[in-house]
Amino acid sequence: MQIGKPAHLHYAWYIAWACLAVSCIRAGIGFQTLGFIINPAREDFGWSNTQITGVIAIRELVAGMAAPLVGWWVDRRGPRVVMVAGAILVGLSLSMISIAQTFLQFTLILGVVGGIGVAGLSNAMVFPLIAKWFSAQRGRATGLVSSGANLGGILLSPLIIWLLSVSNWRTSWFILGFLPIIILVPLAIFVLRREPADMGLMPFGDDQEDASALPQEADARPELTLTQAMRSPSFWLLVVGWNLSDFVLKGALLHKIPAAESLGFSTAQAGSIVLTYGAFAILGKLLTGLIADHFSTRLVILGLSVLQAAGLIMFIGADSIWKMQLGYGALSGLSAGGLIMMMPFLLASLFGRKSQGIIMGVITPMVVISGVGGPMLAALLFDMTGSYIFAFEIYAVIAILGGVVLWAASIVRPAEPRQIAANL
Repeated sequence: MQIGKPAHLHYAWYIAWACLAVSCIRAGIGFQTLGFIINPAREDFGWSNTQITGVIAIRELVAGMAAPLVGWWVDRRGPRVVMVAGAILVGLSLSMISIAQTFLQFTLILGVVGGIGVAGLSNAMVFPLIAKWFSAQRGRATGLVSSGANLGGILLSPLIIWLLSVSNWRTSWFILGFLPIIILVPLAIFVLRREPADMGLMPFGDDQEDASALPQEADARPELTLTQAMRSPSFWLLVVGWNLSDFVLKGALLHKIPAAESLGFSTAQAGSIVLTYGAFAILGKLLTGLIADHFSTRLVILGLSVLQAAGLIMFIGADSIWKMQLGYGALSGLSAGGLIMMMPFLLASLFGRKSQGIIMGVITPMVVISGVGGPMLAALLFDMTGSYIFAFEIYAVIAILGGVVLWAASIVRPAEPRQIAANL
């Protein structure tokens, strides 16, 4: 008798829903909404936007540097300890910034402690679980989990706005700090499992009952170790392309509100694109997940990159609310959601599932440059020119370049493990 399969629902879907919750909480009180803290903290402390943005960048940097350890641990020991520690540290970092009085305290609490916590809830923990638990419908499962990042912004933005309206920013973030602890710690303890074999199961799609859902070519991929993957040109093309795409996504995401305000839109109008972007990004992830199960990965990625560039150009040249919403909210939202979803999908298709945790853990800090450089580029260019137009035009060019490089990564297939061994 198989464990954990009530009502004929494979336990892999419980893993997917738990990972959805992780993504939702991580983003809902993270990068998607940290913009809410910039103005109140600046007014309270008298700091510049560059200083506060720098702390957010440090948070990304620390999280990226800790990712290899997270991936290694998840592959060998499972996700429970990592997720519990991550949830507690993220919660403490948010609650403790309410008592910060100096810039050093603010940096250590939000940037360092928060960054370590975010690593424990990062994609280096989440997506390897999906790869281990799903052989069939991995694109759909990855799309579902990826949608959590935008769902978190949609659900928690109104809560944050309400808290700020009835209290100050310190009290609001103190309360928000309890969310990851209350929600994610129980999920880590009672739901998450390292791999199907721990429960006497096979991955979804490998067992006979789910065989109809498994494409014939689903397992026609190499299972490479980290060392074997890093010897492949596709690995380094993936790193470069991922950096270029993330450079654009992170930079535009953090600066979308001030960029819209600089175009003459009110704060309320600018804030409305948060919900539009979030909704279309979720749609993009879900649709791309379905499309990726049936069409060429390389064409999907290239098309999404072109769509991202078009949306950014329309947004930064918008002279009406509908152009702003269509440009960044709809087009950029759709494409950003799809691109984020496609990264782990491409990783699994190139290198297999066995070592995806450690491979993603090694790639993640290599992408830290983009997570830090993207937002800082727009801030620097705005300080120099007084406008975000040049920055977003650069983002559009880099978006297309990133798509071309990722397209190349999907063409240059890694060698089989036997071939690699023979060449050593």
